[in-house]
Amino acid sequence: MVVEAGPRDWTGGREPTAPIENGAFAQIVEGTAVLDLDHDLTAVLRALLAPWKEPPKAPRKKTSLVVARTRQARVSVVKANPALVRILRKVDRPRSATELADRLRLEPSALDALLHDLAEVGAVRFSIGS
Repeated sequence: MVVEAGPRDWTGGREPTAPIENGAFAQIVEGTAVLDLDHDLTAVLRALLAPWKEPPKAPRKKTSLVVARTRQARVSVVKANPALVRILRKVDRPRSATELADRLRLEPSALDALLHDLAEVGAVRFSIGS
């Protein structure tokens, strides 16, 4: 079992990627979910992995988590900012990157980077054609 903790760098420190190929459609992978929580569980993850006598208390703070599964059956849970949540909620069916950028009012290059990162954790996949 692999457990990871800490903030996720959604840019990966890489240069902006080229736009998604023309004709590619982004869609949510079955089983992907956005969890809206009243407490920030990510703040206590490290403490939960260390020895403790009483469970650590999570700070009361509205937090969204994306739960997804990669093709290798690895479960990913990442803390989501409002932009990621908006993307996941707008991809209600396969949509082109251009259509999503228009609907979300995002620059295509910013959307492209977010979509590729969501694909990396198994939340989004791309298909060609209808």
